[in-house]
Amino acid sequence: MQLAAQRLRDRQLSVSESAIASGYSSVSAFSTAFKRVTGKSPSQARAATLDSA
Repeated sequence: MQLAAQRLRDRQLSVSESAIASGYSSVSAFSTAFKRVTGKSPSQARAATLDSA
């Protein structure tokens, strides 16, 4: 999931592209797993990264 978080920080990749690059076949499954592990949705994690930059 750390690699997925790194991919989300790359603004050139959409959340969908990050999900596929992380091995998930659906954005929904990726979002659910990401939130379960990190406590934030992929979009929230991306926004938090931008806010702290």
